[in-house]
Amino acid sequence: MSTHKGSCLCQAVQYEVIVPEGGQNTYTVCHCKDCQKYTGSTYASNFVLPATHLKLTKGAEGAEIMVYATTNTTSGNALMRYFCGTCGSALYNKTAANDQVVVVTSGTLDDPIDAAMQPAREIFCIDRRAWLKPLDGLAQHPKRLERLQ
Repeated sequence: MSTHKGSCLCQAVQYEVIVPEGGQNTYTVCHCKDCQKYTGSTYASNFVLPATHLKLTKGAEGAEIMVYATTNTTSGNALMRYFCGTCGSALYNKTAANDQVVVVTSGTLDDPIDAAMQPAREIFCIDRRAWLKPLDGLAQHPKRLERLQ
């Protein structure tokens, strides 16, 4: 296992996340329309981890960390999207279907993890932008993976 630090843009929220051995298997690119709106980009790049692997070291939910609940998702599962109330950085997500899982946005990691691992899969490829080609070597899934619910 390896521990990585992360934070929002303004540093009001900081965290540590534990990525298990074989962490590449938890690294997922999501093309769903909800993630596109949430990130303001063509896709989200996330680690899907046990909730116990995320430790907030600065900031707290309900104080510095705000939440937006969305129910109109491609998967149909309600998502709680957590973000910094000061700078708006997207931090992590939790699903109403499984509170034992947290989805941490990889762009908020402070240390570059890309040298050690790359995503293993792309999900919701049915929503991938037409001009964006599949990423080389990644498993392609038209919708969600059942175990990521």
